[in-house]
Amino acid sequence: MKELYLAIVSAQCNDFNEKDPMNKQCFACFMTLLAVLTGCTNKPPTVGKATELVRACGRSNDGKRIALEGYLKLPDEIPVDNTISVLLEIRLSKDVKRLNDRVGVWVQYGNETNRVAPVESKSTITIPGLNGAKSNAQPTPYTDQPPTVGTYTHADLHVTASDGQQITYTDRVRVSGKVGFPSSPETAAISPCVLNNPLIERIP
Repeated sequence: MKELYLAIVSAQCNDFNEKDPMNKQCFACFMTLLAVLTGCTNKPPTVGKATELVRACGRSNDGKRIALEGYLKLPDEIPVDNTISVLLEIRLSKDVKRLNDRVGVWVQYGNETNRVAPVESKSTITIPGLNGAKSNAQPTPYTDQPPTVGTYTHADLHVTASDGQQITYTDRVRVSGKVGFPSSPETAAISPCVLNNPLIERIP
């Protein structure tokens, strides 16, 4: 049934043009339906097998639940129409300027456990220079000061752990998730693999 619904919506959006408001609405509906249907098939997240972050994206891990330890970070860019989930990054280092040793983690927005609070903004927002991300919006300098409209800082990351604790980018965490390999070039440029249906724990 899920495949049938997706096929119908996909066919209706076959001629997607980002400059056409109707097609943009159609595409948004498609992404929402995909997220809802995918979410309905997700089982409650469980603890994965402890794995070194540098070995996370080995093809032998495809489809398996693994557990990585490190620090969660916001991405360089968050599109304003991305209202369901966001691709966070788990890194070995607390240093937000280090670009290596990172794996993407798809986390849904919300205040429930294993969710991330939405970052408020009214335009595409970018932290330039971290991953070399491009944006249609004018880049704004990275700052730890309170954000203005269209900007954010790493301090705006607020994640609710599996036990209800609040997590920021300075907290060490263990993230368990099912390994997948993205087909999107944009996602693959950030991380060759991603963790889905995460279980997020704060650790000493």
